[in-house]
Amino acid sequence: MTDSISPEYKRWRYHFIVKRLYLMTWVAIVVLFIGQLVNWIVPLTPLDLSGAEYDFYQQHRELINKIKVVGWLEILLTFVLLKIPDVRQHPVILQLWLTWSLLISHQVFTAIFLGLIRLDGYGWVMVLSAGPILMPVKWRSHCVCQIVVLTHFAISHFIFGVRDPFADGREYFYAVYVTVVVCAIANYAVFLYERFLQQEFELKRQLKLFAHTVSHDLRNPVLGTMFLLKSLRNPATEETVVKNQLLDQMIDSGDRQLKLIDSLLEAYNTETKGIAIRPRPVYMNTLVGSIITEMKPFLDSKNVTITKNIPKKLPLVNIDPLQIRRVYDNLIANAIEYNQPGLHLTLTVEDNYWQDSPKQIDSARCIYCTVTDNGIGISLQQSSRVFDLYTRTTSKKQSLNVGLGLYICRQIINAHGGKIGVNSTSQGASFWFTLPIA
Repeated sequence: MTDSISPEYKRWRYHFIVKRLYLMTWVAIVVLFIGQLVNWIVPLTPLDLSGAEYDFYQQHRELINKIKVVGWLEILLTFVLLKIPDVRQHPVILQLWLTWSLLISHQVFTAIFLGLIRLDGYGWVMVLSAGPILMPVKWRSHCVCQIVVLTHFAISHFIFGVRDPFADGREYFYAVYVTVVVCAIANYAVFLYERFLQQEFELKRQLKLFAHTVSHDLRNPVLGTMFLLKSLRNPATEETVVKNQLLDQMIDSGDRQLKLIDSLLEAYNTETKGIAIRPRPVYMNTLVGSIITEMKPFLDSKNVTITKNIPKKLPLVNIDPLQIRRVYDNLIANAIEYNQPGLHLTLTVEDNYWQDSPKQIDSARCIYCTVTDNGIGISLQQSSRVFDLYTRTTSKKQSLNVGLGLYICRQIINAHGGKIGVNSTSQGASFWFTLPIA
C-alpha cells in the first residue's frame, strides 16, 4: 500500500484500531472462559493414565493453574492500559501486549519454572488469524505480532534448547508451517482490504469536498443574482429601469457559474475519457510569446509583470499547442488568483533536460518549462496534493475552477508523456513541467 495516507484516514484508522482492541480483548476473555468451562464440565485426560505426560501435569497442577491465573490478569490489564491516554496513542504496543498475554506469557513461565515450552500450534493459528479478522487494517502490526511469537519460539527452541518432551520433531515442523501459511494469507487479505478501504475513504472525502465546493461556489453567484433581482422588483409599477452596472454584475455572475459548470464537466470527461491531443512540431519561444501577448490586457489589469527567459535556439517540441496554451493559462491565472496585486512572473524554458536520468540510455530528452512567481508560496503539504482533483488550498480566495485547472494541467502534461510538479519557497512558488522534443 502506498505510504501517502491522508491525515483523515489515519485518524479514522486509529480510532478503529482502539475500538477493535477492546473487542479483541473481550473475545479473548469469552473464548478462554468457555474453554475453561468445557474443561471443568468435560475433563479431557490422556488415555494412558499411567503415562509420563499425565504424571507431569498431575505433579505440577498447582503451578500450572497459577500460570493460567497470571495470564488472565494480564489480559484484564489490557482494559486498564486502554484507558491510559499516553498508552492508547500507541495501539501497536497494546496489540503486542495482548499477543504476549495470550501466546507468550505462559510459555515464558513454563520455560522458567518447568524447563519446557509447550507446542501450541492450534493457539498460534487461532490468535494470530483472529487478529486480522477482527481488525482488518494495518497489516504490518499483525506481521510484527506474528514475528514476535515465532521468534520467541525459535530462540527458546534452537538457542536455549527448551523443548516439549511430549512432542516429536514432525509436530514442530507442521505447527510452524501451518502458522506461517495462515498468517501470510491473513496479512495479504488485510493488505488488499485496507487498500480498497483507503481508496473508498478517499473517494468519499473527495465527494464530500466536491459537494461542499459546489454548494459554496455555485450557490453564492445565484444568491447574488437573486438579491439583485429582488431589489429591482417594484410592485408599484410594471416596468423597472435597470442600470448597466447592475446588468454587468448579473452577467459576470452568470459567466462564473457557466465556467464552474464547464470545469466540472471537463474534469468528468477528462477522468473518464482522458485528454485528446493533436501533437505537431512547435517552437516554444513563439508559443510562449503569443500567450503573453494575448494575456497582456488581463495582466495589466492585475498589475502583473512578466519576464521571459527562453533561448531563441531551442529544438522543436512535439506538442498540442492549444492544450499547452491551456496549461500556461491555468498556471498564470492560478498564481494571480492566490497572490496580491503587483505580482511578478518569470517564464523559463531550458534545453538538455532528461526525463528520468541522464545516465539512462533510453531516457527521453525533454525541455524543462517553469512558471515562477514571487508570491506567498505553497506549503509542503499542499504542494504534494495541489494537482489532485477538487483540491482546495487554505487561502481565503478559494475557487473550484482553480483546483480543477491544476488537475487538468497534470492530465494534459501526462498525455504528452511529460511530468509536472511544483517547488515552493518562502519567496514564491515555481510550477514546472517537461515536454518531449520532436
